[in-house]
Amino acid sequence: MTDDSSDARFERALSARSELAPDEAVALARLSLEELSIDRALERCSQLICGRPAPPKTAAPSSVCGLVWKTGDIVYHCRTCGMDPSCAICHDCFLNSDHTGHDFWMFSSGGGCCDCGDVE
Repeated sequence: MTDDSSDARFERALSARSELAPDEAVALARLSLEELSIDRALERCSQLICGRPAPPKTAAPSSVCGLVWKTGDIVYHCRTCGMDPSCAICHDCFLNSDHTGHDFWMFSSGGGCCDCGDVE
């Protein structure tokens, strides 16, 4: 008998991530709201997209991140709290901050650096 739990399906999808198209991996993981909380579903989608687990939440935000990302890295733009239209933050900073109810989107970067904590 095979283990067909949600966690087992997700692990199979994650291990096959490089061999499957993104929609195939998500279908294999069966990330449905009936099986998972919305937070857990977002966590799993993030892990499938980025190829690594989400960082642990921190109690206090750090000062300036400044992480330099490469072409193709996933980054976020938040219209609600960004200082200007060119501001973008890295995946880890986005997950470690509260953007509930904000107008944001994620995109694949062409290069740049994280603006999290930068007041300019």
